[in-house]
Amino acid sequence: MTFQGKRLSLFSLPEVQELYSVPRFSPHEREYFFTLNDEEYAAVNRHNSYRNRIYLVLMLGYFKVKPVCLVYGWKNIAEDYRYVAERYFPLASKQNKNIDRQTRGRLYHTVFNIVGYQRYDKPVELDVLTHLNKRAMLYVDETQLFKDVVDLLKSKQVAIPRYSTLQKVISRVVNTEEARLAALIGRHLSNKDAFLQLIDHNEKNYRLKDLKKLTKAYKPGEIKKELARHRILSELSVDALGLMEKLKLSDGNICYFATRCQQYDISRLRELKREKALIYLTCFVATRFRISNDSLTQSFLVAYKDVNDQALAYRDEQVKQQALALLDDIEKVPQVLNLFVDNTIEDCVSFGTVRPQAFKMISKDQLPLVSQQLANIKPDKAVFQWDYMDKHFTQVTRNIRPLLLALDFGCRGNTLLERQINTVKAALKSHLPSPPIDGRLVKRSDKNYLTINSLGEDNDKKEIANRHEMYLYKLLDTALRNGNVYVKNSLEFRSFDDYLVNDAIWHHRNKYLREAGLGWMTQSSRDYLTTLENRLSEKNHVGGSAHC
Repeated sequence: MTFQGKRLSLFSLPEVQELYSVPRFSPHEREYFFTLNDEEYAAVNRHNSYRNRIYLVLMLGYFKVKPVCLVYGWKNIAEDYRYVAERYFPLASKQNKNIDRQTRGRLYHTVFNIVGYQRYDKPVELDVLTHLNKRAMLYVDETQLFKDVVDLLKSKQVAIPRYSTLQKVISRVVNTEEARLAALIGRHLSNKDAFLQLIDHNEKNYRLKDLKKLTKAYKPGEIKKELARHRILSELSVDALGLMEKLKLSDGNICYFATRCQQYDISRLRELKREKALIYLTCFVATRFRISNDSLTQSFLVAYKDVNDQALAYRDEQVKQQALALLDDIEKVPQVLNLFVDNTIEDCVSFGTVRPQAFKMISKDQLPLVSQQLANIKPDKAVFQWDYMDKHFTQVTRNIRPLLLALDFGCRGNTLLERQINTVKAALKSHLPSPPIDGRLVKRSDKNYLTINSLGEDNDKKEIANRHEMYLYKLLDTALRNGNVYVKNSLEFRSFDDYLVNDAIWHHRNKYLREAGLGWMTQSSRDYLTTLENRLSEKNHVGGSAHC
């Protein structure tokens, strides 16, 4: 999509090219669309020259396929022209016979009368402008506006005019909406300079250029850069999101203007009028802030998975090594049992004297594990997992904690978890140890690992605080993946409730559906199916008797 002065150029779009091109018929389609009923045949024969008759049949056939006033060259219609001439007017010349603009207009007037359409004129254009100005408040995307005006004209049985006509109308609508928003921004955005500073040539490093960069990979270096961008975006987003709310900008328009900002370089943005540049910049900040939240949330999930996978690998390796060690000790169990039947040991000898001999065979630490193995009791693998977390918690504070502090989490139906998140964040921001996690959030099987007694006398409260913080990350990882936790001002991790319309809109849903061109959705299913059935019957029926 390009600009030609103040006029938008949409002709490069495939759907636009297809609409304004001459239909390409197969032999069967050519026979079908150029078959005339009595009314059509009589209208054609009212014209004196063969040339005008042939062109009228062509225009009528093309119009049945798409209700457009087409402009074409001889090479586009030569084959169809010869077919119509041979079928209806065998005495007519089959050579190139162009018609002028006035004749084309008269012939299309006949076509409109036959099919019950009207010409696109000034009154129609006023209706189109009124309709599109309302639509532009929802989306100013030129492609969508083009599709919308085509659908509107078809529904009103108005012939779609030449491309240049719609091009001017859509350009006018887009400019009108941008001017409306520019005026509102001038009144409602108080901190304009903060946004304009993003493209200020006095800035040593162009801030906007850096903000446009996206995270390439979820690696510590890239995440650190994104966190720096997030801090800038977070400060600006307060004004930007507040402005979006005041202007009641739709998500579609916010995305559209943000894309424009992304596409324009800084010098191009400086050339725009101040308020228009502010539209692009504020929408860009709002959108980029949401993208940044998505990126950091995904980084959180990746970082947690990395450290958890490493802990699991460490656990499995330790269990493997322990199992190998136990095999050696299990072989020594008969030696320990022989102590009970050793005749050289008198009955009067105390057990305390015998015990050191047993520990020489199997160490004091290993003996309980050997007993568990013989009793077929599964060893506690999670001990090793938590042991890894204790030893590598600096990896957590470096890669995961900054993401927790940057993101604004919310919970659906779990106030306990939301309160815990906010309490932990407040403590960490004040450089205090992570507070204990609410016991109601901890699984019974995990509680032993979050108490001092389970760690032994040599472990201090700091390790317990670290484990409680790590357990919160575990809860967050699970809840983010199943949708019970969301990230505010996010696109991918937004709350499910954000996808729902509020009660006020739902109450007037029929009105909004009609305004959106979806009035058919207000019909009952039976009525709508009847409408579709009638429409299909009309398409399958060729009225009257056909002339061959």
